[in-house]
Amino acid sequence: MMGLTGGDFYKQAASKIFHDGGLINATSSIGAVLRMLSSAGIEVRETDGTHVTEASLEMDNPLRVQSHLALIDGLMAAHIKDVISIERVVKSIR
Repeated sequence: MMGLTGGDFYKQAASKIFHDGGLINATSSIGAVLRMLSSAGIEVRETDGTHVTEASLEMDNPLRVQSHLALIDGLMAAHIKDVISIERVVKSIR
């Protein structure tokens, strides 16, 4: 659980998706991942529409599963944006 609440898994994933090794360092936080997603135009929101916060992701008693699922969804969306470009889609259709 510490990998989730401490943000290590998320920082590693975001580092690979955004090609930014600085996200892995010990001083970066889950907030850095949220900011990176936001700057990429990806809003990480709870099911009720409120923004996921660093504090909600760091909670471990109780673990805020919905917050973590929203962040994972945001990381997957960022990965798709990185992998799939409009040019590749058009090329595959032709």
